[in-house]
Amino acid sequence: MEHLHSRIPYDRWRLKVFRQLLHSSVSSNPAFQSRRVHSGIPNDDPQPPPSTTTRKSSRQGKKKDNDTSKSAIPPSHLLPQSPLITNPYPGRDRLHRKKRLPTPADLAELGKNPWAVALASPVRLCSLTGARMPKAFLTEWGLVEEPKSTPASQPDAETKPEGKDPGLWLLPVSLLKDDLETQSGSVRPNLQLRTVDRMPLLESITLAASRPRKRGQKISHLARVVPQRWKTAAGGPMAPADERRLVWRNDMPEFVLSAIRAEALKLLKRVLDRFKPLDRADGVWTPIEVRGPCSEESLTEALRVLETSERMRNGSVLVLGDRTEGNESDTGSETRLPEFITLPPLGTKVPVFDFTRLFSKAELEEIRAYAHQLRRPVMFLTPSNKLIVDAILGLWKLQGYLREGARSRVDEAGP
Repeated sequence: MEHLHSRIPYDRWRLKVFRQLLHSSVSSNPAFQSRRVHSGIPNDDPQPPPSTTTRKSSRQGKKKDNDTSKSAIPPSHLLPQSPLITNPYPGRDRLHRKKRLPTPADLAELGKNPWAVALASPVRLCSLTGARMPKAFLTEWGLVEEPKSTPASQPDAETKPEGKDPGLWLLPVSLLKDDLETQSGSVRPNLQLRTVDRMPLLESITLAASRPRKRGQKISHLARVVPQRWKTAAGGPMAPADERRLVWRNDMPEFVLSAIRAEALKLLKRVLDRFKPLDRADGVWTPIEVRGPCSEESLTEALRVLETSERMRNGSVLVLGDRTEGNESDTGSETRLPEFITLPPLGTKVPVFDFTRLFSKAELEEIRAYAHQLRRPVMFLTPSNKLIVDAILGLWKLQGYLREGARSRVDEAGP
């Protein structure tokens, strides 16, 4: 290979080296030599054959080389290139269209949408049903060492563990944070599971846990609720002695219902403390004037004449009942409002939370006495910050817990 002794452009030197390599490898091929002789590329062989045609082609090649060096396009760009270089990803623009990146305004608007916030939470596995869903729709359960001052230690509401060892309670720790904060070290943070918020599911587990063991049955019904990865056979930290210490409340469905109600009530009071006036132009509370008893037809007619804004797409309808005229419906009434209703001016569906069914009478009176916003029969709540979003999601979890008809595989087969 010839060394570079003169200052010539790199693209010309590269073509020169390529021609030397090709000439040395195919010099015995007469067909290739004839093509190179009649080509327009200058012949830079060290010993060119003495032929008139070669001299003419060499002069023509030098002339063209000089013209090319004066042009703006380098000779290397005139060479044919492989499609793997020119188009390495064919059809990528058609198959993988890039979406527009969200702007800060888009993220701020999505932060006011409770359903977008819930769906954006990480997907987790329900340990009882095997379903995967966003974390916002699941409740975290954990093992608690013999609670002392929590509501879980109320009498006549527990299944005693085997033997005289202290019990290892299986409780919804995400709903009892305030009660468990005073008991440092009582909760095992490395042993937590997640379940869907459904009362029929807990009713089936409570029924199975209350059954006595059959003859020859070594594993208790409650131990089947514990994930297999926790157990010693699978390399987990839970020994067989811990399985025998498991405790399950006999009133677990009602206990979880009271805990979810307390959590929703706490989040709602935070919103009432922050947004109290009703006459603000950008207020989150909007009264809805319903004529006659509150039903789906009367509520739809009241929403039809309601002055709405674009922000109300993410809102919710709160039905508190009319206690002045005796039209308040008891919890569990046969006439129930739908869970969703269409907002006629915007053409979108919004959830309906019937407080007379979700809360007890004492809790409903507490809500009405806390702030004057909720003394109206029907109110519309429009989210504008994280406090309101959390309150709506808390009400949604409570309504999902009381939802009927969604029986899981655990309910059918038993734990």
